[in-house]
Parts: sequence; C-alpha cells; structure tokens
Amino acid sequence: MTKLELTGDRNQCPTCNEYFNSTAAFDKHRTGKYGVDRRCLTVQEMNNKGMSKNDAGFWITSTMPAKAYAARKIAIKNAADIQQHYPEKIIGVL
Repeated sequence: MTKLELTGDRNQCPTCNEYFNSTAAFDKHRTGKYGVDRRCLTVQEMNNKGMSKNDAGFWITSTMPAKAYAARKIAIKNAADIQQHYPEKIIGVL
C-alpha cells in the first residue's frame, strides 16, 4: 500500500499499520482490556462494526448514508457557486 499523507487528525496504527481518518476511528478499531488482551480489530471485524474506508483510503467510523452524501455534495457545490459569484461572502466548510 502507498504511504498516505497524515494531516490533521489522521493517523496510522503502529501495530496493524492501517490508516485512520480520525482518532475516533482509530479508537473504534481497538478492542480488549489494556494490559490483558488489547488488540486491533481485523478488517472483517471493522466492517462488521460499520467502519469503512473513505475515497482517500482512510478507515472511518461509519459510512455516510447515500442520501446524506448526495445532499452534502450538492451543498458543497452550491457553497462554491455562491463563493465564486460573491467572493466577499464568507462560506464555512460543510
């Protein structure tokens, strides 16, 4: 696997070498009691917990429902259109 760029909250597990989009996703992939049987989940176990990889190749805690994803893409495009036509307006990140 190609080494992914770690920026922001993204991280890589030093034990299983998987990449995670956030600390929450990293924490979700660990199981067991500290000092007793702590380990990384397998890929199958992560999938069973609803985790998936995003388009950038990082594990995320859950997949956004298709309708919500489509609505978000439209909102981002609309915000970009507004920013292009009204550059004095400040548009927050969605």
